[in-house]
Amino acid sequence: MGYGCCGKTFSCLFTFFNVIFATVGMATIGFGIFLKVHPPTAQLLNLVELDQGGHYLTNSAWIIIGFGALVLLVCFCGCVGAAARNRWLLGMYIIFSVIIVIGEVGAFVVTILFVVQSKDVKPFETALTTTLQTKYEKDRTMITLPWDYAQVTFECCGVSNYTDYAPVYMNETDGKVPVTCCVLKGDKNPEDPVPKDKKACMEDSKNMNGKSQFLNIKGCFTKLKDTVMQYSTVLLIVEAVIIAITIIGITIAACLCRTSDDEI
Repeated sequence: MGYGCCGKTFSCLFTFFNVIFATVGMATIGFGIFLKVHPPTAQLLNLVELDQGGHYLTNSAWIIIGFGALVLLVCFCGCVGAAARNRWLLGMYIIFSVIIVIGEVGAFVVTILFVVQSKDVKPFETALTTTLQTKYEKDRTMITLPWDYAQVTFECCGVSNYTDYAPVYMNETDGKVPVTCCVLKGDKNPEDPVPKDKKACMEDSKNMNGKSQFLNIKGCFTKLKDTVMQYSTVLLIVEAVIIAITIIGITIAACLCRTSDDEI
């Protein structure tokens, strides 16, 4: 028995969902590449895990790229299998799709746990402050550069506020904060910051009066936490959409297998 009218309908729906799925896969690969090559994003990821002793977030870019490639492979098996009425390829599509669903459900749960645990951020804030005050140096280091990018990106200074740098610049007379804490002008390049008024910024950092037009006095932690929460919310929505699309694809693929007249 061939596809018939019902089978052709399923085939069209299957192709439609695979086009959406392939688009998601390409977008996922693009996002993974973006995380690897976009300096501000890469440095912010480094900053989040400075005190974690690992590279889970920075290495996650490769996982994202691999996931996107797997999605494209699944779409290829599905589209070719539907066009050729090949039950073997449709079966491979179902198997790979089940793997993707399991992985996405796991990622969904991990993301929820991360959001729940992120409500208790005081220990992480304290650890980040300790790292800043004991390891931040004037020269470009694995600690300094992420902080410079964060301070320029969010227009902030330190973890809680600019006074976090007091122990670092305790013996300095010119200023008590790095240049990236100043209000910048131009293209705001973290690796070559140009303050609006460096002298006034440094003077304000020494006065510690809590007000300045040339110094960013607010800390980075709140802004960094809010950004992570926003990305987590978007990630939850994307994961839920991928799970739904994949389950629909599995259902349609199973129907196509039943209506196909090819032998495995």
